Amino acid sequence: MRKIAGYGWLLIAMGILITSCEKSSDHPVHEKEQLSLSQALDQAAYDIDQVVEVITQTNAYSLFVREAGNKSTNPGDKPPGLNIYLKDIQGVYEYSPEMDAKALLASHGDCQSFFQRTGDSDWFIIHMPFEMAQNPHDLFKHEPGDTYNNNLMVSTSEFFYETDKNLMWHDYHLVTRFDLEEEYAGELWVDERSNGLFNAYTSSRFGFTDEHFIHVETQLADTVKVGYSLEDAEGVALYSEMVAFSLSLINGNPNIQFQYEIQVGDVRIIKSLDEEDELVYVVYIDGELREDAIVEAIIYDGETPTSINCLFMNKNKDYQIMLDDEPPILLSQLMGDSQDILSSLFISMRDLYLSKYVINILAWQIYAEEACRNK
Repeated sequence: MRKIAGYGWLLIAMGILITSCEKSSDHPVHEKEQLSLSQALDQAAYDIDQVVEVITQTNAYSLFVREAGNKSTNPGDKPPGLNIYLKDIQGVYEYSPEMDAKALLASHGDCQSFFQRTGDSDWFIIHMPFEMAQNPHDLFKHEPGDTYNNNLMVSTSEFFYETDKNLMWHDYHLVTRFDLEEEYAGELWVDERSNGLFNAYTSSRFGFTDEHFIHVETQLADTVKVGYSLEDAEGVALYSEMVAFSLSLINGNPNIQFQYEIQVGDVRIIKSLDEEDELVYVVYIDGELREDAIVEAIIYDGETPTSINCLFMNKNKDYQIMLDDEPPILLSQLMGDSQDILSSLFISMRDLYLSKYVINILAWQIYAEEACRNK
């Protein structure tokens, strides 16, 4: 899956040349104490490749495959100025658009039913066409005579959305599982708190399998932070990246601190202060400082090096790692297609695509339909 890097690494212990595009099962696995920095990076990129390949073969990954820039423009993507809890939307529902006569009469003809309640449940369960989860704006494009295959089950076991009428603050939490054709298609956890424009926190995590998860965390307060990670079930990161700014007062004067680090397997690159109080990048392998490594950050035109969005996984920043007597290593070239795939997933999770443009649309719509039916 990785693009051909254009250079190889001599694996001393094995005595063979490995190119960065190799993906066979006989890829060498070294003891940590035997790895050079270039070998550690090559091994980490290979391991990430393997995980990304598994992810892209899952039903869960298909939820993220959609038309570029496609976002719903329906009222469902804008939260109402009221509180909604799981108890308000509990039940089993089928996507089956039709005009409900009672609802139409009660609302002077402006209330259409898209979902039919088919049973009771302690959860909020929706049966709907899979392609409408990929393109949720299609939910409200029903034409007479259209038929649907409700092959996706969206099961929400935890949900609440609390806010004020002016939407100046909100507290939002959900846990949702997806099943396609009765097979696991991912699970989503979201926590979001906001109080005004400059006090917000969001954590979103998605499981593609029982072993492969992506996690995105953002914060906007005295500390401004963005963090991405590719994790296993125990939360151990195979890849992670974090940037943070914090503001404090020292002797009454504002003091801004900048933190940045990126982890690829056992290799960590940290932006730190040197002896002359200048920002430099330092490299650790398995926790050990590698003083022989020189890291050059490549910032693309139009970007600011200290921007909160200037990240490798945002594809506006790159790294060239130079070692004595070895060819330079360009991180994007080493990661190749895996960077493209992970970047898309991280950005989608950061934007809360599945929760805001799928789950919330369903929740708001069911809430409105239930209120309409009960008039």
